[in-house]
Amino acid sequence: MAITTSIALSFSALRAVAMSGSSANEKHAKRADESWADGVGADQADEVWSDDRSLAVGTETHDLQSLTQLDDAGATLRSSISFDGVKALLIKNTSATGILSIGGAGANPWDGAGTPFQVATGKIDIQPGGMLLWTAPTAAGGAVAAGAKDLLMEATVDTVTYEIVVLGLAT
Repeated sequence: MAITTSIALSFSALRAVAMSGSSANEKHAKRADESWADGVGADQADEVWSDDRSLAVGTETHDLQSLTQLDDAGATLRSSISFDGVKALLIKNTSATGILSIGGAGANPWDGAGTPFQVATGKIDIQPGGMLLWTAPTAAGGAVAAGAKDLLMEATVDTVTYEIVVLGLAT
């Protein structure tokens, strides 16, 4: 089945600046749009996986070469979802408290050139209510290698809830 994906991000801030005898507005506005057609080249993707998760104190690991898509009731929609490359990763910490730490998987971490984690111990902390959006529109995306560089780990010292979406290339 064909897949078409888009992300639209808009940032806008207006700051009033006092000047001698008057005022002015300092405007900051940026927009970033990314889209992927169905396929395996640059600006293309052919696989997607998402989930809403709850993580108690500790860690959980997502094997990017062995994921299962569940429906809202927890029934399996598709099993054995396997990525060869990741084109976009969106993780939102939906908790009011608790930091969600992403990356740093001990064995076979998803790291290296083209990924957001350049070393096996690389981590990104997502604050409560915060999010991570990472994209790689190149043909290969962030490469995934079975049994070598395929594990994405989440860790927390508090119970957290989060949403995750992975877009990429099927194996």
